[in-house]
Amino acid sequence: MARTQCFAEKRGAAWRGRYPDADGRMRSTSGYPTRAKALQAAWAERARIEEETAKNAEEAERAAKGEITLAEWIAEIWPSWDIELTTRANYSAPIRRFILPAFGDRRLVSLRREEIDAWERALINDRGYSVEYIRGARRRLHTILADAVTAGRLQVNPATRRRGRGRKASQDRAHATAEKIWAAEDDAVLLAERCGLLAGEAEFIRVLVMAFTGLRWGETVGLQAS
Repeated sequence: MARTQCFAEKRGAAWRGRYPDADGRMRSTSGYPTRAKALQAAWAERARIEEETAKNAEEAERAAKGEITLAEWIAEIWPSWDIELTTRANYSAPIRRFILPAFGDRRLVSLRREEIDAWERALINDRGYSVEYIRGARRRLHTILADAVTAGRLQVNPATRRRGRGRKASQDRAHATAEKIWAAEDDAVLLAERCGLLAGEAEFIRVLVMAFTGLRWGETVGLQAS
């Protein structure tokens, strides 16, 4: 917007300055004793708008290139996550405790999988938290960066785990190929009898129901005799 569109006009005994906003609509700043002061105020308001517009454009360009920080990205997407309040609280804890202190001031495009792997290992080795809790923090980071990939601010997700490597992968493969052991019918009956002797007939029936139907313990608690 051309600066020549700023002007001053007389309003009763005082002057007001007129200037275009970012959308081209004319705005006013009033209450000045002279035309010069009103015009000066209008120029100042227009300069402020131009500065804010340039700043917003620069930030948008940085964001489009993935150059915003992780903390800025989290602040941008956090209100839009459609999750329950309890889930939001569970998500915010690892973000606040682990993710932001480690990577909050880093640009999205600067994050690397190797350093995220090292960060996770260090937390598992050095902190008094369970392994699963730390891995949950890694999953939160993965979700956050997956949104950045979807938004076109990253090409790949650096929090994605490598597949098929390391000790855990070897253990998983061994577990997958190990023979699964199932209780035979006679074994299930013997176990049910032992539970019945210790806790009563109801537990004898419960164990038999679980053995022959596949129901879980919590599901049998809700069963009622018809």
